[in-house]
Amino acid sequence: MEKSLRGLEETLDALAAGDIAQAVKEINNFRGRLSDVDHRVGLMKAEVDEMTRDRRNNILLHGLPVQPEETMESLATILGELIRTRLGIRREIVLTSLTRLRPTNSEVGGWPPVVVSFQHFYDKEAVLKRTDMLDRSGLIMTEDMSRTIRENWGELHKFMNRVKSRYPTSQCYLKQDRLYVDNRMFVWNTEEARVVEQAVLTLPATPGNMFPGLNLQTRCSNKLKLEDLQHGFDPQPQ
Repeated sequence: MEKSLRGLEETLDALAAGDIAQAVKEINNFRGRLSDVDHRVGLMKAEVDEMTRDRRNNILLHGLPVQPEETMESLATILGELIRTRLGIRREIVLTSLTRLRPTNSEVGGWPPVVVSFQHFYDKEAVLKRTDMLDRSGLIMTEDMSRTIRENWGELHKFMNRVKSRYPTSQCYLKQDRLYVDNRMFVWNTEEARVVEQAVLTLPATPGNMFPGLNLQTRCSNKLKLEDLQHGFDPQPQ
């Protein structure tokens, strides 16, 4: 009897070290692959949602840190306080949704933006007209953008901050995927992963030569040096 039990134990040990161990390993590998597929499906769904959503009544709120156990209700509380106290809009505004987007590599403060969807277009316009009141708050409100344009906007926003740091008197205006600095236009080149200047052709009000407007030196002489402001450059005021 004792010999039989010992033999049974040895058989079980052999199975645990062989076939059963292999089966457990395969199950764990399968679970890992299943989790990866689930993650990829989630990314694809988020991508489709970003491409197909109606942007007309939306704005993006950039720079808002992700809250612990964040919900639509907690975001609504923060947004309501922001609109009342910072923007000074003290009337009822109806929202249809508040959604945190999937992050890119170029978000303000490292936080993915929140899509704010208004029921009425005039409410969206009223909020956007007061976005300058968010200066120095770390928050930015913009028109809703596709993921690709948002990534370009984020890179240009970082570049604009470097421009302002090095050239405080420069006039900067960022509109989606175009940045204007002292009448010069810059865009993000995805293939080269850097900011490049876009040539601007100026049509003269009277007959004359329109091409001098393409001369970078005559438009902004001895000022903004693009090579000094690329990613990784630490600007020092001149």
